Amino acid sequence: MSDESNQNNNSIAEEISEKSESVEKISPENPEEKKAKNRVIPEPINTFEEVGDKTRVSTVSRILDKSIRGESCLVHIYGGNHIGKKFLLDAKEITIGREFGNQIVVDLDNVSRFHAKIYSDLTGVFIKDLDSTNGTFVNDVEISVEKLRNGDLIKIGGGIFKFISGGNVESLY
Repeated sequence: MSDESNQNNNSIAEEISEKSESVEKISPENPEEKKAKNRVIPEPINTFEEVGDKTRVSTVSRILDKSIRGESCLVHIYGGNHIGKKFLLDAKEITIGREFGNQIVVDLDNVSRFHAKIYSDLTGVFIKDLDSTNGTFVNDVEISVEKLRNGDLIKIGGGIFKFISGGNVESLY
């Protein structure tokens, strides 16, 4: 190294040393540090020891291994005035429409008086459009007749229903 570069390095080191001495050091006289020193940190509460509750030991089983006995249903999830209502599909045939003669009444002006019917046989649960003006949709596909699968979304006019099969834990909702 040349003498010139050594002199540059020495002058940089001196400059850093001078600046670090001028920085305010944290000491007990510093008011902010005094506040932090006097701060009381609460002890964590161990509710288990205080209350004495014991957790029951159990084995965790898979949901799919459980035998769920429930009936298939529709849950109204959008549109109309029955949002959140569960409709059991406990009859051989259930009609959906705007007219009060239906088992499921959807009071919306874009729903036909007798819009669709849901029926079951030994092979499953089906939905059939009853030549409605605006059609019946399952998972956004217009249908005339369709076998329903767990989780299917059924659109009747401006209303949307979720189909939940009887063996699904959600049907217990």
